[in-house]
Amino acid sequence: MDFIVKDLMISVLPLHGDALAGAHCGSCSSDSSGPPGPCGPHSGSVWQNPLDLVVLPATPASLAVLKHQLREALAATEAREKVMQEALRPTSPAEIAVLQSHLTAALEELKGSAAALEGSRTEKAA
Repeated sequence: MDFIVKDLMISVLPLHGDALAGAHCGSCSSDSSGPPGPCGPHSGSVWQNPLDLVVLPATPASLAVLKHQLREALAATEAREKVMQEALRPTSPAEIAVLQSHLTAALEELKGSAAALEGSRTEKAA
């Protein structure tokens, strides 16, 4: 389950099994010459630089058209992002309780890590 609260995106993964296996499958290429992909060292990159697909216009008029198209695309993307962020917010008391328990556990884990780091730093100083 994915949630967004404020500027924090939280993914709550299942406790057992490999939740990430196959999450990107279908997007990988078999090109082993590219950078490592999410499925292994020779799966190719699923991320392509979108600027590689852009042919820059050669005239001021075509640049103006491109800027207008980019502004429209950005506005549409921001509108979709707003809808998506609202859809990812917890919608029930049960989801909020699960999210709170996971966040509390994560904070406790961070406190333990901070204490361990502080302890190792103190030992090195002594």
